[in-house]
Amino acid sequence: MEGTGGESGPKIASETGPGFGRRTGLRTGLRRGQGAKPGSRPARTAALWLLALAAGLIPARAQEPGGAYSFRRGFGAFTEYSNDSSHMLLGYAQGRELAGVGFSYEFRTFLGSHFAGSALAELSPLMGMSDPTMRGVTFNFPSQPALSGTVRFSSQVPVVIPVTAAPVNAYLMVGSGAVYPGTASYIAGRRWTYLSDISPLGYKLNALPGRRLQPYVTGLGGFAIATRDVPVFNSSALNFTFQAGFGMEWFRRNHRSIGLEYRYHHLSNQGLGAQNPGVDSGVFKATYTFGR
Repeated sequence: MEGTGGESGPKIASETGPGFGRRTGLRTGLRRGQGAKPGSRPARTAALWLLALAAGLIPARAQEPGGAYSFRRGFGAFTEYSNDSSHMLLGYAQGRELAGVGFSYEFRTFLGSHFAGSALAELSPLMGMSDPTMRGVTFNFPSQPALSGTVRFSSQVPVVIPVTAAPVNAYLMVGSGAVYPGTASYIAGRRWTYLSDISPLGYKLNALPGRRLQPYVTGLGGFAIATRDVPVFNSSALNFTFQAGFGMEWFRRNHRSIGLEYRYHHLSNQGLGAQNPGVDSGVFKATYTFGR
């Protein structure tokens, strides 16, 4: 009995001694959340929960893989308007207005952490161009009132540069060789021409695809078909177009966005007609896009 008790004594002492107490105290402390070090398992678990909660509260991320607001494929409807034209880069015809509505289609070619690119095509079936015209001339010769008066043209004549009603110097020469000074005042007008613009070759590059508000740039090429020669007589009803712009796109939802853009729009016939003054316009554009 003593031998057995002697053998049992050391076992009981080793399990109930200071070593066992330290192990028991450590387990109890962790279970109660006391004495946990920063690198311990409970601290790491709590930190992961806090990070997950913070990520769920950040609204600047979408459900797209990688956390990006970007369309794999998008369909859009837009309206555009320009109140004037000037010699911005290539064209020389001035005073043109441009207005239209149309549709766009884009499909994404790549998506990165800083940029997203999409092929872009646009169709503007309803577009109008307003050209300045000259409707007639009023002559005034003080010394020859019988030869003064207004000459009105049978049809409006589109001009490269808009005319004004301000009088300019004019001279009247009669058969006897006499010359009479006077003034001439032009009568200005406008005419609208219907066009359809097709731009199948385009590209759109968005920056910061992880944010709802994204800056972007665009570039497109195509052609326009009009019901008559534009922008002047003896030019062409078929013209080629080039567009380049920049804007901001705001994603209201993961698959809905609104874009506001300013574009340089060039139209010319590239020598198809006898005259080719070209038209450079600064176009303001608003687009609503939906997709997935």
